[in-house]
Amino acid sequence: MNDVSQRWSKAFLGNYATPQLDLVAGRGSLVFDANKQKYLDFVSGIAVSSLGHSHPAILRAIKKQSKKILHTSNLYSNEPSLQLAEKIQTLSSRKCKIFFCNSGAEANEAALKITRLRKAGITLSLNNSFHGRTLGALSLTGQPSKQAGFEPLVPNINFLAPNSFDEFVTFSESEISSVFFEPIQGEGGVVDLSPGFLAALKSFAVNKNAALVADEVQTGMGRTGHWFLSEALGLNPEVIVLAKGLAGGLPIGAVVVFDELIDIFTPGSHGTTFGGNPLSCAVALAVIETIEKENLLENSKLRGEQFVRNLLGHLEIQKITGSGLLRGIYLNRPIAKQVVAAAQNAGLLLNAISDSVIRVAPPLIVDRYEIDKASEIISESLDAA
Repeated sequence: MNDVSQRWSKAFLGNYATPQLDLVAGRGSLVFDANKQKYLDFVSGIAVSSLGHSHPAILRAIKKQSKKILHTSNLYSNEPSLQLAEKIQTLSSRKCKIFFCNSGAEANEAALKITRLRKAGITLSLNNSFHGRTLGALSLTGQPSKQAGFEPLVPNINFLAPNSFDEFVTFSESEISSVFFEPIQGEGGVVDLSPGFLAALKSFAVNKNAALVADEVQTGMGRTGHWFLSEALGLNPEVIVLAKGLAGGLPIGAVVVFDELIDIFTPGSHGTTFGGNPLSCAVALAVIETIEKENLLENSKLRGEQFVRNLLGHLEIQKITGSGLLRGIYLNRPIAKQVVAAAQNAGLLLNAISDSVIRVAPPLIVDRYEIDKASEIISESLDAA
């Protein structure tokens, strides 16, 4: 264990494994460690660094806003948060209003409260889903291993099997308040939900007069080649939850609320101290404008397709899931951690989310050469495993 790791283990609670790599700088799709070794970053802070590292647009926004004001609270208005909310409104063709917070978990908490104000009853989520680790968000998370030890959880939350239609008939209209889902289950293994299942989930919510809530913390803001994957799939949920890549590295979460739900919250019904702070909002606005200016939605689609073409024929790979630049590499053997370690030694950062699945989420700015280089390292690491 190196000196930084020793200090880390003494300073922090044990909810994370002690990291062995000390990152000190980044530029574009590259990061650099304390020994000046460089790595292609195909983790992106777990799908957060949408414009990579040290992007000029983000640096300009930080510098400009930091000279003005960093925090106002929600007792007062501030122009960056208003501009960001108005910009997000333009990303959908439907009428919507926005709530800003600090993370995806907080945004899911707010979404749960919104839907329960609309209609009391059972909230449905999906097995294998992930919505965060605060108590309400954890209660929505369909992974018993993450819930264990924190019971009792928030009541009246039930789970459906993803890509299965069997359980839809077991609920009456009066029972169901809302239905939460991820268009692609990110933390659960980059699991694709079939178009038929998603369409049935939408019809089920409509028939039960339940609010459909799309958790797009990982899939939104260009990661899958769309602002909102749920809208691109024609699902038009009543609520969309955002975070991660929205501000390219600064903390922010957002709840985008549509249709009859836009006036559910009244003064005092919900709040946050730091949500909508001018600095994070100014940077998020710069991120969205850069994605538009540099046509990064299209880049996400093209580079994701290139990545799949490069690797899909490898004998160790069972399948590659996901969309755009959110991809899951499913292996035929439980060698994911060995492959990730070998790739790191070769200059590529990846994320093993199980023994046989590797998650890939490079910055949206990644170019053709970097995709080819990463594919080559992954292929060689698989050969050596």
